[in-house]
Amino acid sequence: RPLLQTEDPRATLVELLRVREPLYHSVADVRLDTSRLTHDEVADAILKRIETDKTAIANRRSLRSERL
Repeated sequence: RPLLQTEDPRATLVELLRVREPLYHSVADVRLDTSRLTHDEVADAILKRIETDKTAIANRRSLRSERL
C-alpha cells in the first residue's frame, strides 16, 4: 500500500481511518457491528437485512400503485 509506506505505518493507518470514517458512515446503506459475531452470524445478519429491505421496497411500490 503506497499510502502506508511511511515511517510509522500504524499511525498513518489510524489517521486515515479517523479522516475517512465519517465519510464511510455517511454513505453506508447498512451498518453492522461485527465485532462479536461469527462469520456465519455476519452473513445471516446481512441476508436478513436484504430481505427486510426487499420487503420494504415491495410495500412502498404497492402503496404507490394503490394511489394511482
